[in-house]
Amino acid sequence: MESRAFIRQATAMVERVEKSNIGAATIEEEKQKRDQIQKDLNQLFQGLQNPSLPSASKLAKQAQDNGFTVDAKVRNRIEQAESFWQ
Repeated sequence: MESRAFIRQATAMVERVEKSNIGAATIEEEKQKRDQIQKDLNQLFQGLQNPSLPSASKLAKQAQDNGFTVDAKVRNRIEQAESFWQ
């Protein structure tokens, strides 16, 4: 996925993740909403071509902070990219 497209989608996904605990009327609705967000996160990270993008790091951190999982390979790629610039 092209970097600009990833950035746009990651920005929207961060907002979805932040609001993931708001608005579900039932436990089943909550589970369905979180499952869909997790699926979309996985799909978005599969298209990540440039792990050095700050939006990738921000999205991964926000997802994990809100109880979602980020594939270990993706986290490793992001961490390697971050350490390269430090």
